[in-house]
Amino acid sequence: MKEFKKRQINSYDYIKSAFSDFCVSGNLESTIGWINKIKKNVDVKIRKVDLMPLDKWVFNKEESLIKHSSEGFYCIQGLRVVSNIKPIKSWDQPIINQNEIGYLGFLVKKFNGVLHFLAQAKIEPGNINIVQISPTLQATKSNCLTLHEGNYPPYLNYFLNPESEDIIVDNLHSELGSKFFKKRNRNLIVNTSEEVEVFENFKWITLKQLKQLAVLDNMLNIDSRSVLATLNFSPNPYYGSKASKIENEKFSNIKSLFLKSFIDQDNDYLDLNSIINSITKEKFSTNISIEKIKLSEMRLWELSKKLIKHKNNLYFKVIGIDASISNREKTSWQQPMIEGCSNGIYACLIKNINGKIHFLTQIKAECANKDLVELAPTLQINSLNDNHKTNFDYIVIDFIKKSNIKNFIFDTYQSEEGGRFFQIQNRHILLFVSDDDIDLMREIPDNYLWISLSQLTMLNRFDNILNIQLRSIISMTPIL
Repeated sequence: MKEFKKRQINSYDYIKSAFSDFCVSGNLESTIGWINKIKKNVDVKIRKVDLMPLDKWVFNKEESLIKHSSEGFYCIQGLRVVSNIKPIKSWDQPIINQNEIGYLGFLVKKFNGVLHFLAQAKIEPGNINIVQISPTLQATKSNCLTLHEGNYPPYLNYFLNPESEDIIVDNLHSELGSKFFKKRNRNLIVNTSEEVEVFENFKWITLKQLKQLAVLDNMLNIDSRSVLATLNFSPNPYYGSKASKIENEKFSNIKSLFLKSFIDQDNDYLDLNSIINSITKEKFSTNISIEKIKLSEMRLWELSKKLIKHKNNLYFKVIGIDASISNREKTSWQQPMIEGCSNGIYACLIKNINGKIHFLTQIKAECANKDLVELAPTLQINSLNDNHKTNFDYIVIDFIKKSNIKNFIFDTYQSEEGGRFFQIQNRHILLFVSDDDIDLMREIPDNYLWISLSQLTMLNRFDNILNIQLRSIISMTPIL
């Protein structure tokens, strides 16, 4: 029988990293200066071009889809959806079909007893801010196989076959279920004690700095946010009672309601069985029929040499871009991308219940999710001009507009994944609500649940329960 080796990192290490003023690479100002210096020095040229033809991309007339000549990466194809989801029960749309699981991984290491994350200042063709902080490894399987005819991604070797005791997090999580067809990424955090060569555009930073960067506009990319949402701050029985005792002693005097809510495993409004049962019932009652169709067959969509767009200019467009970025594995290329027609809003209403932060989440179905139904933010509007808003969505939007600025924990803009989406950003909001907001409270639908912060982080250790929008907000939630 294989000997079990205890993991070297525990929840206390996350908390210590989130509180520490020590960072081996300097303070927050130096990190922001480092990002700005890279932005200034890198040679980036991104321009829109006609969707057809694109170099190394072909429009297959028989199948009526756009795909890469290597048969790797992804394709753009049509989808027809019929469902019992309100308010719109049937529609057609283009979608990204990327039939592979990508790597999103942070390498972590302790310096002076403080856990650091190896962050990458990565330039993506769709980034609004040009340079954003990404995980150590952010790569598709096609990139790892060098189908783009470029170099292997840096630090790939640390994530291919790590020792089990060095794996801190290893989960499969979904991407946008409205624009990716059943796409998932492997979210990894891997510990090392080795001497690691720090390549250009990489830097060791603490969780405190990552949290501070997360609430600035377009500084932390969606992949970083997805991985950071997997951190579980509650004492874990696998780490042993000694670790739990240390955590309780060291943080017994902490006044932060958010940290207490991350750690406290009691005082929940709902028990986990009730939450899982509610999700299961919603899955059981959700009926979605998906048919892959030709792009040319999509109702209400126009397909041209220049782009694909909705006839009423709703939702999003599919465009072509020509990219030249000097520090990438592949320095120049063309590709199709999704461009939004307007910004969206992802908002979570939160409430102090039993001395603990609870999030108002919705059990939401999205047509192309691997498991159809996942937990989502209170409000998830991908585009303000779309027709998919429910009555409760309008109530929450109105509540946000009327709320006192003092009740906002954060209100910031964050980009979608810059490798597939062209300058799409969405407003991210975390907002306190109270029992006095009677009009809002009595309108909450049955598929909405008050779930504690510690329960959400625990649930996120399992595959396909929290969607990418909710994970993004959790990653930005403060600890202090």
